[in-house]
Amino acid sequence: MKNTILVFAVLVSISFFACSDYSSESSLITEPSLQKPIVGTPRQTFPYPFLFQFEKIKDVTFSRVEAEGGVEVYLKEDISKYSHFYVTLDYVIDAPKPLIYLENKGSETLLLENVNANYISNINVYGANVLDISREQILPYSDGASLKQLPMNGWKEEKADIHVYGNYLPYYVKFVFGEINTKQGDYLVFLAKPKSEEFIIPEYNKYGVYDLRLYGYITPLEKNVASE
Repeated sequence: MKNTILVFAVLVSISFFACSDYSSESSLITEPSLQKPIVGTPRQTFPYPFLFQFEKIKDVTFSRVEAEGGVEVYLKEDISKYSHFYVTLDYVIDAPKPLIYLENKGSETLLLENVNANYISNINVYGANVLDISREQILPYSDGASLKQLPMNGWKEEKADIHVYGNYLPYYVKFVFGEINTKQGDYLVFLAKPKSEEFIIPEYNKYGVYDLRLYGYITPLEKNVASE
């Protein structure tokens, strides 16, 4: 009987340590990856998981549409792999730079309206890969919705992270996106809504950050109230 108890105790001990090792190794697998959405942010609260990264689309050209006062953007990639797009603009003048949401309507040509077309020097397009987006996902934006560029008090590099010093975010700024320009490429990242004026964007500084913009979404109703 004693031998049976001893054998049982040994087996339980082996099983315990085996499970502990497996748990330890599994935690490494779930470390945040910058190439895939990070699990943990409730979809009923935010449209994307924290640090969701959009793919920058290459070979983007554009031309002004004088009759409509806008810009036509031409995409040379296969757009069928994208659920929707976000567009950012670079101007030759000091002007607010919006983040524009566009649905994927199956056309390689995107139309932007009311964007100070005569002063645009460059257009950046980011796509949400259909493989990373839930089919049940409902975005709070209408096609062509414009997210406002948010003011910052600056940012600094600290090891692999970016420390951001932002202004106070009003209650009506619902979601925050960051456009991060690095030596290895440009990234559009969902930042949810920071809880304080100072916050951290992890890991991206390892690419060599040289510029950063923040954009915020405001619901149309609250935008009207805030402007009164």
